[in-house]
Amino acid sequence: MLRMIFLALLAVGVLLLALTAVLAMRYAAKKKNRVECEGTIVGFYENSSEIALGDGEHVAVSPVVEYRVNGVRHEFTGNYYNTGMQIGDKVKVLYRPEDPSSATMKGAALLAPLITGAVSLTFIIIGVVYLMIAG
Repeated sequence: MLRMIFLALLAVGVLLLALTAVLAMRYAAKKKNRVECEGTIVGFYENSSEIALGDGEHVAVSPVVEYRVNGVRHEFTGNYYNTGMQIGDKVKVLYRPEDPSSATMKGAALLAPLITGAVSLTFIIIGVVYLMIAG
């Protein structure tokens, strides 16, 4: 029974590794078709229902980022938040050259493959080590 659990863990790890590869390829394609520039956090957008606060209220916080392309000011709301972010911080922005108003924060696209990759490697290592020890 225990062996089956570790085999399942190994199988899930392999599936997550495949998902990581797909996400990494999507990131590479997205980055290839985008231009990088520097942006500045100019504020934060709060939307209820995401982060649980001590009083039971839920708030999603996203940075509002301003950047310039050919002297034209653009602004967007980022899709992730780090508690260390502050107004005035510089961030990397990726935008589409054919539509500079369409942008995202550079690090945001990397989060999913990094998380799935770390989890998949952990599952694979645990599964392989168990199978090597248990024989």
